[in-house]
Amino acid sequence: PGSDDSEHELTFNASSAPALTTGGWVSFDIPLTQFTGLTGRGALAQLIFVGAEEKTPLTTLYIDNIYFRK
Repeated sequence: PGSDDSEHELTFNASSAPALTTGGWVSFDIPLTQFTGLTGRGALAQLIFVGAEEKTPLTTLYIDNIYFRK
């Protein structure tokens, strides 16, 4: 475990589905199959969330209730 150094990035914005909105909660249900850049899924080590847009960076990003299910 821990020897897999692959990574994959998902980007969500106002044009994605679901679209990000300002001033409200958005729920995401993301299957691991969307992470096509991973060579393995047995030892996920990090989730990195970045709040930024091309024109203006987000000043506050709230993350609540991350669930993993099989």
